[in-house]
Amino acid sequence: MTKKSVSVENLLACLEEEVDDSAASSASFTVSSSSSSSNKHSPVIAKISRIHNIPYTHGGYFASAPYMLHDPQWIYILRQLMPDVYVEVARRVHLGDAKLIHWAENNPVVAAYGTIMSCCCCTCKDDSSGMNDDDNKMDVSGAVALEWDVFLDPILASRLTTALDVQSTMISKGHETTQLRHVNNLIQTRALHLVANMLIAHGNATQLILEQIPYPHIVKSMNFTRVKHARKTLGGGIEVSRWLAIYAAALKMGWKSSSNSNVKHNSAASTPLQSPDNSSSSSDDDDDCSVDEDSPEHLISKLNQAEHIPLRTSIAAVKKLMNKELTVLLDIKSRHVDKRVWALVISTLQKLGISIEGIGSFFASDIRGISDMIASQGHRPCREVIFFHSIGDLQFACHMRQVCDGDTVFFNSGSLFQCDFPTDRLYEYKERYNLRIGLYTQEFAVDPVSIQHIVEHVNAHADLYDLGLSWGGVNGITVRSIQPGRFTSTDGYWNQRYLGKYWRDDIEVGDEWQSSTCDVVYGTFQ
Repeated sequence: MTKKSVSVENLLACLEEEVDDSAASSASFTVSSSSSSSNKHSPVIAKISRIHNIPYTHGGYFASAPYMLHDPQWIYILRQLMPDVYVEVARRVHLGDAKLIHWAENNPVVAAYGTIMSCCCCTCKDDSSGMNDDDNKMDVSGAVALEWDVFLDPILASRLTTALDVQSTMISKGHETTQLRHVNNLIQTRALHLVANMLIAHGNATQLILEQIPYPHIVKSMNFTRVKHARKTLGGGIEVSRWLAIYAAALKMGWKSSSNSNVKHNSAASTPLQSPDNSSSSSDDDDDCSVDEDSPEHLISKLNQAEHIPLRTSIAAVKKLMNKELTVLLDIKSRHVDKRVWALVISTLQKLGISIEGIGSFFASDIRGISDMIASQGHRPCREVIFFHSIGDLQFACHMRQVCDGDTVFFNSGSLFQCDFPTDRLYEYKERYNLRIGLYTQEFAVDPVSIQHIVEHVNAHADLYDLGLSWGGVNGITVRSIQPGRFTSTDGYWNQRYLGKYWRDDIEVGDEWQSSTCDVVYGTFQ
């Protein structure tokens, strides 16, 4: 079987062909429907230049959600693995692509779809998959890091901090090796428990604001509980072990359906996504009772029956399926957490088989020095990433000595439109502080013209933006339906325009920062 990687031209041709073809087959990307709402929502796509360097997938491929929701096979997978999300999305499908992208952030099924579409298989019907005949494993050599927005349980983090304090005290007082060994084992156990209960979630605006409050712990605990129980389409969280299990199951089911055109699917697989009120109440019974362990039915059964999924089992499933370690970038949402705790979280994930590309935050003080702590534990250090809302925030941080030599920084590319792309000046800051610079955008708020301009700018200045542009969709295409309105801008800046500072041309790189009337209060959440 010939290996092939995904082709943007093939995906573009496939989508455009199916949009125009009302009699699309069940293996197509566009769901044919007689309802006006489904026809209105057909994912008319726009081709853009390919991004030469994507450091990580912003939002975990959430911008590929509109394409996924017009592929009947993946609608079936979403319905089986995350039925609650399926119901909510079905009720909101008429709201448009921007809303659909927004709800899909950190969704494991969408992440699996994006992984396959970007790296693993071809999308046209005549193409063969990239499955290895030898070991039935996927070829994901071109996969980039997934972004995980993460919250830590404050109670478990506090318990781990206490154990670390006891360890430090015992080392300083020279306690016996046996006692110290017992404390070390306790630390490892608590670290594993903390990681297993870590939430992958962005949270809503209120929850992110509450995270800025350092005390009391009861506020943190309440906020964590609210994130945990919030709806997954509204920033709610999924425990990392369950996220990985769903991701592995979706990869398995999606890969099998893409590599075998004759695969048997339930009737729901050829049914368009629609409101539950209009959908039939068909059961998911299968006539074939003899299912193997890799079958979709068995995977779904294991997920539904397990209240708590062992973390090691989930990670092993992903690693076995991908034939490599999953690589992630942690965007930490929990604030005021001991850095030693974050270092243990990262080292624990590494020992379990997750490769950590970096740890990022909008607050440099929350992550400064974590990489050195990890290295001191004998583990591979990770990149410390500082996020900014705007290029003006980066400029301000440089002048306020909040940026150090060699820092890795990312800012919203939409802010470049506010200051006419000050490329030459940004080069000066890069050279002065030896910065590694990357960009991101809000994919649900950027139109094709704007993202095309950004991509061309980043590709043309690869030496300036040496970390490229993090893109949360399929490289080379975007959704055409996102367009500017009378009161809305679609430059990718979104609401961060109200939080970020403006770029200042009246100040040189080495000058002291003087307050200006154009200054905006420094933002606290993305």
